[in-house]
Amino acid sequence: MFKKLVISIAAVALIAAFSMPAAAGTSVGPGSPGWGTDFGYNGYSPHSSINPPDWSANANYTHQAWDFVPIEDPAEPGTYMEYTLPIAPDAATYGGPATDNPYGNPLFYETGQSQGFAWTANTDYGMGMENFDFYGHVGGMGSGFTAFSLPNQANAALTTQAWVEYIVYLHVDDTPADMLTQFASAGDINYDGEGLGHGFLTENLIGTMLGREWEALEGPGGTGNWWHVTEEWTMPQLDNEFFYLETAYGTATLIDAVDIQTQSNVPVPAAVWLLGSGLLGMLGIRRRKA
Repeated sequence: MFKKLVISIAAVALIAAFSMPAAAGTSVGPGSPGWGTDFGYNGYSPHSSINPPDWSANANYTHQAWDFVPIEDPAEPGTYMEYTLPIAPDAATYGGPATDNPYGNPLFYETGQSQGFAWTANTDYGMGMENFDFYGHVGGMGSGFTAFSLPNQANAALTTQAWVEYIVYLHVDDTPADMLTQFASAGDINYDGEGLGHGFLTENLIGTMLGREWEALEGPGGTGNWWHVTEEWTMPQLDNEFFYLETAYGTATLIDAVDIQTQSNVPVPAAVWLLGSGLLGMLGIRRRKA
């Protein structure tokens, strides 16, 4: 009886540790409010089958989002200015979420090309992709990267769980499976001899991607498609975590918006892991005997 009770407790703990929150959050990222909904896309969550979790009650909750909205050049009406890095997150811009990070100032601090050319930090409509829903971007021809700094509170007894959403335009031959995303303990980009970025330095990498989902979004294109992507990660809880996103190589690759939420979790004790593994093993043996 005692063994059954211990195994049952371990099973419940193991399942709880890996269960994603079922409740949908209220995250509505910057998108088309005030601009129209010609293509049925209105922020990150509405009209999407992929709903974000609601982590807002977590003691170490953070939320930051960037939407690359065009900035009109006052000196030349009708034209748009390039961004000046670094960029603080949006604060309820065009319906986007307000920043919620008590540990410091999150920043979009670096961008550049990985392959190709014309990858710049800009806010132009760009390359025939303009419409009421995807009206700003960082991107260009070829492929490129963006890097973000996320302040946190270091705690060796906790892990950080991150939920990342982004909207990207990729070449017709690519899907989000062809992209590179990473978390790291430092924001040092791994450049090759030509000054191109190919991810964070290997010795800085942290975290494990628990899952990645995506769906195609209706919108203009020709050379490619717009995608809504979500990822869930777990990693050590540090003073700063850094996120890197690199698009797949293509005729045109654009990043329209990036939204990052984090919360704290207590790591699963090693004893629970062992008991959980034993339970799974027993279930396997029982199934083979059946």
